[in-house]
Amino acid sequence: MVMTSPWKMVILLLIMVSFAGPLSVVAQQCPISVVPVSDAQVKTLRDSRLELAVDLLRSVVSQDPTQNVFLSPYSIFSAIQLLFFASSGRSEEIVRKLLHIPDNLTKNDVAGIYALEREQNERNKNTTNKYELDSASKIYVQQDMSVRDCVKDIFSNEYSPVDFKHHLRFTRGDINEWIEWQTRHMIVDCIPEGFLDSHTSILLVNAVYFKGLWKSRFMKYQTYLKNFHMADGSKKPTKMMNKRGFFRRIYDNKHGVDGLELPYKGDNISMFI
Repeated sequence: MVMTSPWKMVILLLIMVSFAGPLSVVAQQCPISVVPVSDAQVKTLRDSRLELAVDLLRSVVSQDPTQNVFLSPYSIFSAIQLLFFASSGRSEEIVRKLLHIPDNLTKNDVAGIYALEREQNERNKNTTNKYELDSASKIYVQQDMSVRDCVKDIFSNEYSPVDFKHHLRFTRGDINEWIEWQTRHMIVDCIPEGFLDSHTSILLVNAVYFKGLWKSRFMKYQTYLKNFHMADGSKKPTKMMNKRGFFRRIYDNKHGVDGLELPYKGDNISMFI
């Protein structure tokens, strides 16, 4: 990683869903409403994201501890959160448990937090920051599915009716164009032929784009060739950069994590190693 240049990250998550319980008009009362939320509730959901991140990392690393892994728990949480809104009954219980959403947060509370964070993300797009961070989600729904008007209103930015049945090729192209636009043309033709079919009913998409500069930049001339110690005990010569300064070190007793914080300019975003 060259620390002297802007650091970019583009993440995309696609989830196909075969059901949409509360989205349909099976009852008169709207199953979701946006309610005011407190800072404590926002923090609770952020803690839930952290719990899911730990679960994911443990699961992925356990499959092959010697392989490098790149994934975004934030994207996964954001997409499955949409699935949480679209679930009910036993399915809702399973998704709630998966996302570590506690019982004291109702679905309306989670919808309120989601709406609040969406507004904050839109404000960030219109302000001058020292970094770029955009996150966007889409719910592509087969157009002949009955969807409550209140759901369309709450998720007006995310809801997009499409025709998987009769215009699959056009729909796939439209989704790929949205993905390319959200990722600043860094992901092109993401969905290949055959990924979707005429039986697809719902597609959840989440894209994250980040570009930032380190607050404490590494000097390129301070690059040295040193041995990197692999998990299997072997060594690999690697170009390494070094920097002296004061950085926060974090140790989480609960999860057994020892980390170092590397902040980006703007002080709102950091990388943790």
